[in-house]
Amino acid sequence: MQEALKTMPKPEFLFRGIKEKSFGIIFGPAKSGKSIFSENLAMSIAVGRKSFLNSKLSGIPKKTLFIGLEEF
Repeated sequence: MQEALKTMPKPEFLFRGIKEKSFGIIFGPAKSGKSIFSENLAMSIAVGRKSFLNSKLSGIPKKTLFIGLEEF
C-alpha cells in the first residue's frame, strides 16, 4: 500500500484546496459576496489566468461550471 501511495501522482489543485475534476459548495452569510467570488474564480480558471486573489492558478484554460441557486 505504501509503495502504491509513493507512485501515485500528486493531485492538481485549481485554487486553494479545490482539486481539478471535483466539485464543491461555497457557503456563508447572505450578502457576503459568495456569488461574485465564485463567478470571478470560475471565469479566471476558464480563461487561463495565472493568479486569482494573489493565489497561483495553472494559467491553462479549463472548463468550468457555475450553478447559482439564488432567489430573485
